[in-house]
Amino acid sequence: MLGCEEPRLAPKDPAPATTEPGPWELWPWSLAALVPEAARAANLDVPVMLVRHFQLAGT
Repeated sequence: MLGCEEPRLAPKDPAPATTEPGPWELWPWSLAALVPEAARAANLDVPVMLVRHFQLAGT
């Protein structure tokens, strides 16, 4: 393996707090609006993907 990168999203302002759990189709992600500070802390510095760089043998 030649390298590995883990890009991260830039932090954004949390959504305004609400007391409604949101639509069922979006559950559990809709629950983040109930406790925006906790949702932001849980997602802080989490990679959005893993990019690995390989080279085929013999090339």
